Amino acid sequence: MKSVSREFVGELINFAPTDEAKKRGFAEAQLDGTVALYNMLSQNNVAYLADEVGVGKTYIALGVMGLVRYFNPRARIIVIAPRENIQRKWVKELRNFVRLNWQLRGNRVKSLQGEPAWDPVICNSLLDFAHEALLHSDRDFFLRSTSFSLALKNPEAREKLRRDLKNLVPWAANEDSLSSRTPEVFRDAFGAAINAAIPEADLVIVDEGHNLKHGFKQRAATRNRILGMAFGHPDGQELAGDWYGQRAKKLLILSATPFEEDYGALQRQFEIFGFGDAKLSDGKASARVSLRGLRDPDLSEDAKREIVGRLMVRRVSGLTVAGKFHTKNMYRREWRMGGYSIHDEPMRIDDPKQRLVVALMQKKVAEILRDERFNNSFQIGMLSSFESFLESIGRSKRLAQRAADAAATSRANPEEDDEEQTRIFDGDQSDSASERKGIDTDAIAAVADSYRELFGRSLPHPKLDTTAESLADAFETGEKALVFVRRVRTVDELGAKLDRLYDQNLRQRMEDALPELASEVATIFDRYERDRKGGDDTILESHDVDSDEAEAIEQLEERGVSEEEDEGSMETFFSWFFRGKGPARVLSGAGFQRNRLSGQSSVYATLFEEDYVAWLLGRTDDVLGSLAEETGIAPDAIGGMLRESAFGQFRELSQRAVGYPRRVVFEAYQIAGLILLADSTSPLAEQASIVLHERFRTSTVAAVSPPPGFPSPEVGLGVKTFFVGLAARPSLRTRLWPDEPDLDFRQRFRRREQRRELLSAMSRLGAAYVDLYLIAIGQLGSFALGSESDSDDVVASLAAAYLDLLEEQTDAPGLHAFSELDNAANNFDLLVGLNFPDVPTAPLHELTSLYGATLQRQVPVGRMSGGVSKRLVRQFRMPGYPIVLATTDVLQEGEDLHTFCRRVIHYGITWTPSAMEQRTGRIDRIGGLAQRELDGLAEMPDPSQWIQVFY
Repeated sequence: MKSVSREFVGELINFAPTDEAKKRGFAEAQLDGTVALYNMLSQNNVAYLADEVGVGKTYIALGVMGLVRYFNPRARIIVIAPRENIQRKWVKELRNFVRLNWQLRGNRVKSLQGEPAWDPVICNSLLDFAHEALLHSDRDFFLRSTSFSLALKNPEAREKLRRDLKNLVPWAANEDSLSSRTPEVFRDAFGAAINAAIPEADLVIVDEGHNLKHGFKQRAATRNRILGMAFGHPDGQELAGDWYGQRAKKLLILSATPFEEDYGALQRQFEIFGFGDAKLSDGKASARVSLRGLRDPDLSEDAKREIVGRLMVRRVSGLTVAGKFHTKNMYRREWRMGGYSIHDEPMRIDDPKQRLVVALMQKKVAEILRDERFNNSFQIGMLSSFESFLESIGRSKRLAQRAADAAATSRANPEEDDEEQTRIFDGDQSDSASERKGIDTDAIAAVADSYRELFGRSLPHPKLDTTAESLADAFETGEKALVFVRRVRTVDELGAKLDRLYDQNLRQRMEDALPELASEVATIFDRYERDRKGGDDTILESHDVDSDEAEAIEQLEERGVSEEEDEGSMETFFSWFFRGKGPARVLSGAGFQRNRLSGQSSVYATLFEEDYVAWLLGRTDDVLGSLAEETGIAPDAIGGMLRESAFGQFRELSQRAVGYPRRVVFEAYQIAGLILLADSTSPLAEQASIVLHERFRTSTVAAVSPPPGFPSPEVGLGVKTFFVGLAARPSLRTRLWPDEPDLDFRQRFRRREQRRELLSAMSRLGAAYVDLYLIAIGQLGSFALGSESDSDDVVASLAAAYLDLLEEQTDAPGLHAFSELDNAANNFDLLVGLNFPDVPTAPLHELTSLYGATLQRQVPVGRMSGGVSKRLVRQFRMPGYPIVLATTDVLQEGEDLHTFCRRVIHYGITWTPSAMEQRTGRIDRIGGLAQRELDGLAEMPDPSQWIQVFY
């Protein structure tokens, strides 16, 4: 590898291909980082990228990866991510990087089709990786470090691994070592045998390398030992044959928090891959220095810093305001001294009930601490009551069963991470089960149960209650908040308190929107409370473990083929009324969505459709007359021709023997009208052909004489839908559905449809749906099921009323339909890149499924623990729901959560300073949203209006 210049790399990679990317201001730093790291690798074979969270380390690493492949088209590259969600994120970002940032098509980095020249392969286990590498090694392999952490204590699990490994690499299986009854010997032998299947990699990239800080020592994590042996650590030579060797030629490690206390953590990370004694040059005539010096106690701090300087690239993130660069300490307001409502003023407990409960709990804890095991002392993390009073006997049993199920899964599937199993106490590093559970849990359980039974709600908890109350305004403003907690049950209790606050907000919203139906609203809420007390108090959207089954379901949903119905839950009014079954004989929000908006035959079926024929004809009021004139067909014949053509299409689209579903009839007439235009000599013929080809799955279908009952063309042409009405309001259309005239027609139409389908999905599935539903009920005049109107102008009336409301909300602050849709329109490319990477190239008829798979099942308050829900993460990156996301440490690494979130709360104490920085950094980047709003300002605004971080 030769050194490269900044100018040369700038010709190959454009880190700011869009206006949005330019506004974020990271392109120059990313270019400089790519050049510096590539040159370090060329000189020393090792490099460390330690930029702060938010600078874009993934894209810098992808830039290095692209340069390696550019200079060596046969280069093999392996990427190791910490978790599955980040592993999949890497593949998504690789596709985006190649499509948008890499400038040359030449089948080195970018194929002629604009895709990665080498296929990316996601490996779901270590044996899967070995199999794929043996099958075809000339691909880019994306692994996750948890695959290297196997559950080896069970002899049956070891035996199964031994058999599977022997079938895969029989020449490498050391029978003596792999048959050992000692898990430690088996661990090392297994990793050494895997080495036989791994091809020599020109570049290995390790993301979040700080997780490997304990190195390769004998008692290090199973993950570290197997990872080191698999990649050829010298200690494995005695367990293997002549084929054993180092598999990484060059190693790039990424982490925003590379070490905490000593420089030796850096050396230990490289040592795992056999680079512990790498000789480092500074690119000048200076003598090389050994990386091992970072662990030399006799070496001065200055000398160690000099070693790190040859190894590491480290920059800080920030925002540019009034031409001045602001780092996080300049724009971020931190609350460290307690309190939420008044900056740094300690929290007060003024409620007598809270004071009595706290006194009672302190008494219970004091009694526990008298036990000789504790000797009147304790660690903060040992007490669950510091965070939550939720734990009850019944819930303890459920959690115990959950842990037992996880253990059973581990025995059945040993290729699970024994360090990342579902935990009752996420982030806890204690070996004591009682400490993970909380030593005071059993003592407070009886009190918690008694209070819930008597009052129907959880015990007052001053800190938790104040946290929830401080977030209540988010339901009005729509400003998102991310809350990190330490314990799983704290996620549930905080979520429950916020849900109750949101339900109060929702009731007021419904009563304000429907004053004449206020009594019906009150009756519905009363029915909910009665049903809730007698129902199953289950937790909605519990994300406790990433299982193969859950992943399979999500993949089906992403392909739009899942038929699983959302039944909601009794946990909140929102989930009961807007997602679940709701009350009997009431047209609930879920019922209106399921049976009216989504029903093929409903009068509302075409509400969010587009009249493509009318659009091409210039939005004329007389679509049939204009179509006849444009195609040269006699006006008195156009209707008959359309009916025959449309009926032929209808029979192709629908297999129903009787009846004419409104949406299918609408689509049939659209196709028929476009075919007439495409087959004519009109100047619009080519555009009509493009619309047909891009939007509809059409085939040659003969015109058929329709029966008398087949609807007339007016059902499918000239219909007043939401988007037809939006096009007639230029100011609103420019905000929500902007045109892009600089593109050619095909690109313009595809972009137009991509935006339209997103607005449609958000109006039907997002926070905006509440406004739409309330308008519909207002027009019906009742919540009763039988109140639906069959009038043909219902769609036009609802569309017009919805558009009127959006115009009224244009300048109104807060969370409402317009704010959600406007934010999506303004950040369309950003949202597509983060959440819908397949949208730019997907067939247009698949967009409904692609958007729907992410946007369905939204909740105002999200919960996450144990495992990562990719759908919930994507929703949090969207405007609208969820407004608040409560999570354990599962989201502290790797996920982009900054898009619309500006407030981070650390509820409880993080285990390490690096964990705090990782979590805060999830939103510190803010992204193009805030940078655009800050452009042009003469000075920095009040920091409390931007990033707020509570400890």
